[in-house]
Order: sequence, then structure tokens, then C-alpha cells
Amino acid sequence: MSFRSRPESSSAGRSSLLRNRDLAVSTAARAVSVFGDQLAVIVLVLGVHDRGGGAWGVAGVLAAGALPAVLLSVVAGALADRCDSRALLISGSLVQVMACLLLAFSSSVAVVLALVSVLGAVEAVTSATWQALVPRMVGEEHIAAALALERTATTSVSLVAPVAAGALVAAYGTRLPLVLDAATYLAVLVAAIGVRTRRHPSAAGSPTRSRMWDGFVFVRSDPVVRPLLTSLVVFVLLGGAVNVVDVFLVRDTLAASDAWYGAVTAVWLTGMIAGSVLGGSMRTEAAQIRAALGGAATVAVALGAIAAVPSVGWLVPLELVGGIGNGMLNVTAGALLLGRTPEPLRGRVSAAVGGAASAAVLGALALGGVLTTELSPRTIFVIAATAGALCVATTWVPLTRRRDGSPQQPEYPHCPSRHYLQSGPPR
Repeated sequence: MSFRSRPESSSAGRSSLLRNRDLAVSTAARAVSVFGDQLAVIVLVLGVHDRGGGAWGVAGVLAAGALPAVLLSVVAGALADRCDSRALLISGSLVQVMACLLLAFSSSVAVVLALVSVLGAVEAVTSATWQALVPRMVGEEHIAAALALERTATTSVSLVAPVAAGALVAAYGTRLPLVLDAATYLAVLVAAIGVRTRRHPSAAGSPTRSRMWDGFVFVRSDPVVRPLLTSLVVFVLLGGAVNVVDVFLVRDTLAASDAWYGAVTAVWLTGMIAGSVLGGSMRTEAAQIRAALGGAATVAVALGAIAAVPSVGWLVPLELVGGIGNGMLNVTAGALLLGRTPEPLRGRVSAAVGGAASAAVLGALALGGVLTTELSPRTIFVIAATAGALCVATTWVPLTRRRDGSPQQPEYPHCPSRHYLQSGPPR
């Protein structure tokens, strides 16, 4: 498989990333898109509620956005590896613009759910495509730093989006925010046209139907990716379940105000920004593995400590520490997954990982709802902390195992081009 591109990698260090035109354009576009998506989610949830959709309608909106990534992960990954990246991103953005405009003028809950599913399906393809482009934009040695820059940008807009959504709905109703979401996809369209880096596999190297599952085959066979993805799914599940009960801990158990709930959420996101920057400084595979394990352990410890706080003020430092661990885990795990994946498989592996994460999000919604009806918030946090600690303990050995000072790498005959991040002996 041959790929034609104009990579803009650099050996000048982290400062070179700030001058990387393609990375700057793609990062800005992804951040704008995340902002628009978060506006849309809040607005749609409020709209479904106001139309009498009830709890099932709200859950349906959330599930409709995540379910396509699970069901279509194989197809999405194959498209990302088989088709020209620019064509996929441009066509996907156009579909998303039209879907958002239709959402702005739709009143039926069924139509809303269908359009949200369309957005989720297209997002599964475009997300895998953008993810697979990152190493070609910056070079293999700068993957972690590039992901840190992107996560910092997207997490930063996540701090602003809920406030903006509430203000826009209060002032203008639900239609304008959805039109703005359509405008953010226009920004992504402009970015897709402007980014010069491309993945364009030749027809001879395109994945056949029998190889559409190669992303899952690789994930299952790689001795680092397999336990790493398991840990990620567990922590996404735990984090999502805890998010469901967070409000009950703050408002009911600790008798704090709505403002406190918003504040501790913002503190966790702020910690994620700091953790992303820290994770991006890890250059070798060995350092990234240690940072991923350390980040996961930090989240588990923070969740356990949160369960025991005597008053809401104690949540601030603990949420900050937990967010730092969360951000560090996200960036280093993403760098390891991309770095160890052979170039021709990066779209399929990214889609497989996205599908697994989306499945965990859906599971978290159900798990959080069930646990909340049966257990106290403190007990749920203890359970989450214990499960997280057990996950770290069970993945520590397979993630740190070495032979002759180098990472174990599986033989994968379908991949003539193997671009792995290399590292020396573990220190």
C-alpha cells in the first residue's frame, strides 16, 4: 500500500509543532467542531425534554450519537484506510452541515434521533480519518505532543460550551445554536480543503472485505495495545458511570449548590488540560507506558478520595488531581495506539478504538443509572476506585513486559509499512 502525502514533520522539538500549518488548522477545526457538538447535545437534550420526550427521549439522543460508532466501526475504519482522506473529510462535513440545518427546523423526536444518528455515523468516519492523519502531519516522534495540543484545545472549549449553550437557549431558543453547529462543520470543511497532508491509498493496497476486520485483529494481537485498550474502556466506563452520580454527590450527599457542581466539573476539565500537556512531553514508548499507568492510577486514587470527602471544598484539589491523571492517560494512550499501529491500518484501528470507547459510554449511561437507584454516591465512587485500581494492577505486567530492552511487536503480514515508536530499555 502506498500513500501520497506532503508530511510536515519536524525534528526541532515541541516548538516546531506550533509552526506546523496542517496541525494548527486541523486542531483549530476539531476544537470548533467539538464546541459546536457540545452546543448541539445540550440544546437537543433540552429540546427533547421540552417536547415531552421524557427520560427515554433524552437517553435516546445520547445513545443515537454514540451507537453508530459502535455498529459502524468496521466500515468507518475501512473507509478511512481505503479512500482519499480529503474527499472523506469534505463529503462528511457537507453531510453534517445539512443534518444540523435539518435538526434546527425539526420538531419530531423520531426525526431528531435519526439525524443525530447520521451525525454520529459520519463522525465515526471523519474522526478515524483525522486521527490517522496526525502521524503524517507531525512525524512519528511528535505524535504525543500533537495529541496533547489537540486535547488541550478541545478540552478548553469544553469549559465554555455548556455556559454558551445555556445562554444561547435562554436568549434565542434552540434553533440558533443548531445553526451555529452547522457553521462549525463548515469550518471543518474549510480545514479539510486547506490541510495539505493526505492519506491516499492505491487501489492495489485497498483493504479487501476480508481485511476490514484487520483493525480488531491488530488490537487483539498487539501485546501493548490490547491491555492498553482494555484499561481505556474500563476507565471510560467508570468515568461515565461516575459522571451520572456526580450531581447526586455534590447536591444531595454534600448539600452543595448548583454552582459548586459546575465548579468541580470545570476543575476536572482544567486538570485534564494540565495532564494533556504533561502527557505530551513523554517522547519514548517506555515513558508513555509509565505515564498511562500512572495517569490511570491517579484517577483511581482520586475517585477513592472523593468518596470520603467531608465537605464540598475538598473536591476542588481532588478533582484537579483526577483531571490531571485523566488527561495524561488520554494523551499517552492515544500516542501509544497510533505509534504502534502500522500506517496502513491506522484508520481501522482508530475506528475500532473509537467504537470500543463509544460502547463504554453507552454502558456507562446504563450502569450509572442502575447503580444510582441501588447505592449511595459514596459507595459508587468506592466501587469505581476499586475497579480502576484492579485494572491498573492487572495491566501493569503486560504493559511493561520487555525482551532484550525493546517492546514486543507482533508479526503482521498484511502491513508492508510498519511505523512503530521506538524506545530504549525501561528506566
